[in-house]
Amino acid sequence: MPEIEPALPIEWSSDEGEWQRLEWKRSLSERDAIGESLSALANTSGGEVKIGIDNAGREPGIAIGHDTIESLTNDLYQHLDPVPILSITWRPVGEGRYVVTVSVQESPLKPVRFGTVSFRRVGRSNRRLSMEEEYQLYSTTRGRSWDSVSSGQPVSEISREKLLSYGQRVGARSPERAAAMRESMSWLNTVGFSDGDTLTFAGVLCLTNNPNEVLPSAEVHCAVFESDDPVHFADRRVISGTVFEQIEAALDFVRQHVSSEIRVPAGRAVREERASLSLVAAREALANAVCHRDYGSTSHIQVRIHPSRLEIWNPGTLLPPLQISDLFKDHESKPRNPRLAQALFQAGYVEQFGTGTLRMVEDCVRLGLPQPLFEESDGRFRVSLVKRALHERFFVEELNARQRELVRLMSSDKRTITVDSYQSLFGISRLTAWHDLKNLLERGIVGRTRMGHRYVYVLTVR
Repeated sequence: MPEIEPALPIEWSSDEGEWQRLEWKRSLSERDAIGESLSALANTSGGEVKIGIDNAGREPGIAIGHDTIESLTNDLYQHLDPVPILSITWRPVGEGRYVVTVSVQESPLKPVRFGTVSFRRVGRSNRRLSMEEEYQLYSTTRGRSWDSVSSGQPVSEISREKLLSYGQRVGARSPERAAAMRESMSWLNTVGFSDGDTLTFAGVLCLTNNPNEVLPSAEVHCAVFESDDPVHFADRRVISGTVFEQIEAALDFVRQHVSSEIRVPAGRAVREERASLSLVAAREALANAVCHRDYGSTSHIQVRIHPSRLEIWNPGTLLPPLQISDLFKDHESKPRNPRLAQALFQAGYVEQFGTGTLRMVEDCVRLGLPQPLFEESDGRFRVSLVKRALHERFFVEELNARQRELVRLMSSDKRTITVDSYQSLFGISRLTAWHDLKNLLERGIVGRTRMGHRYVYVLTVR
């Protein structure tokens, strides 16, 4: 038998998307870790688990006996539920040693559990799904969403005033649909507001006087803070009502507390009024928060107005496979509450094509303001809009030559940066790179979000 040369270490890839679909395991003794990775990949976008590769990328391989592959296959089929589409291949890497590749396709039925637990892929790591995330995956892939489930409230709980108000909103966009609503109440079931003689949760949120009697967390908590620390309040308000009323009242609160700047440009006699932030972006962020929040959570939507920024928080993170980087480009809409999203679309509050975040970015750029910062943390999603006064201050602050060049590059091509890529870009030490980025982060010029095992920095001013 010819001698097989030992394989060289695999070159590490800088493509985060590639790593999201790839996992290495040293040996078959890591059965639980292998199963967890396959669950995560099946629940995200598919991928491969390669067994016989160590953390450094070397390929010592594993020994394969006459029943090794059969035993692995049986073990996976026994513990993965529902069983995704798997394939197992192997290749030699040395005398009697092999690298085994288990490939898994994204499962059309989710969540795929390993034992009693399910996972999703986030960068290079596997993250355990919460019960709510499991339920949302189940609902999304099996045709029944949370907001289409009966609330137990009778249809008689519909407020005539709210019904007429909704009809007027719909009529402004679609007179034909409004006419159909007037002719028959059967449309309630068609659009998902009713389930027989009872209202669905979407119907409760859109057509009843007090939705928070059924869903106590269906409120928007607004606050103005005296500083950038959320400690001392200058004003507070709790907003309830239908989802349409929540959006309008929360936007009124923002308008009330966001000032405008009056100036007379050089060479002109006509004054100009410039808002300190984009109200278009604020409206989109509020509508998205109400539409896509996790109504199973006991947390509320929060609107926080600080001297330097506006923050809008909602319980619930992006549904896989959607990631924060997708929000800056054309992307598929992945509503957590599709019936509610349909109602808000018909009333003119949201679009069903994943374009809302692009409008936010475009309007901020049009006004010469920083692009929005999107973040996920502790099961919540946050949008931050930096105010104009803070944005313009950044351009008079001293930055070193590397930092100014980085801001220029990030502003021109919307790139993101890591400590490693910044170090490589300017040929500096890792410590210097870390200090430069830390300084930009403290000034608010960049924001930071975690992706897998590393932090990625994004520009927050333009």
